[in-house]
Amino acid sequence: MFRAVRNKNDLLTSYYVSQSYIYCRRLFHAVEEQPSINLGNIRDNPGARQKEKRVGRGNGSGRGNYCGRGIKGQKKRQGGHVKPWFEGGQTPLFQRLPQHKFPKTWYDNHELVFLAEVQRFVDIGKLDPSQPVNLKELFRVGIIRMPYRGVRLVAREVELFSSSLDFEVTSCTREAAQLILEKGGTLSLAYYTRPGIEVLLNPDRWLRRDLPLPPFEQPPPRLAPFYNERSDRGVPVRKIKTLDDLVEPMEALYEVRKFRTLKQLFEEERRKKQEQNLEQTDNS
Repeated sequence: MFRAVRNKNDLLTSYYVSQSYIYCRRLFHAVEEQPSINLGNIRDNPGARQKEKRVGRGNGSGRGNYCGRGIKGQKKRQGGHVKPWFEGGQTPLFQRLPQHKFPKTWYDNHELVFLAEVQRFVDIGKLDPSQPVNLKELFRVGIIRMPYRGVRLVAREVELFSSSLDFEVTSCTREAAQLILEKGGTLSLAYYTRPGIEVLLNPDRWLRRDLPLPPFEQPPPRLAPFYNERSDRGVPVRKIKTLDDLVEPMEALYEVRKFRTLKQLFEEERRKKQEQNLEQTDNS
């Protein structure tokens, strides 16, 4: 009945064999208890499918005779649904209330670029500080994804920005412009249209066919005094040398409502600067 154990090794071997046998039996029963999935036992979750509402099958069901629609009228008919905002023909509420329109600033759709992020790409060597930072470079390194929307520089984490860079973007905040000028860099606000950005990003489209690059489009007459200079590529730009030069185009256009044209506005700015220069020369 009992098997004689010769030594300690035989005792350990028999123990491990018995334990492995028990484990295999448990595993077999666990697998055996799991039901197999086939087309015959697939069911929806409880409550996933509701029974179809049957109407017109006797008043005892609660939906007989009139089928829950009442007597006559538009809602009684098939397809007689009424929109929730319909008020029987009278002027609806959304037309009775006045409209309040808010003017959108021209840089609402621009992609925001933080100066700290630009500095990080300079530190890791993806941006060359000796080259101008424009839409093409920002798109190449992956800072912006949609260059056709334009770029607006924003000053955030200003303590991280320490490079002297030459920026050529479509818009810039006053704090970012002040920081760029303090670090010894330059800033130019460029006027780009979609064809112009296409020329800037993909010049090979014309060069590989030995075609000259199309010229950049000029701004409309009302913005011509704002973009009063041209870059080396012929892009209309406004070079920001002091913070007084940083005037947003649309902010300047708001003066038109005061019965002054944009040209007259910039002529007044030039006159003020000339008067200030004359005062400084007289004092000196």
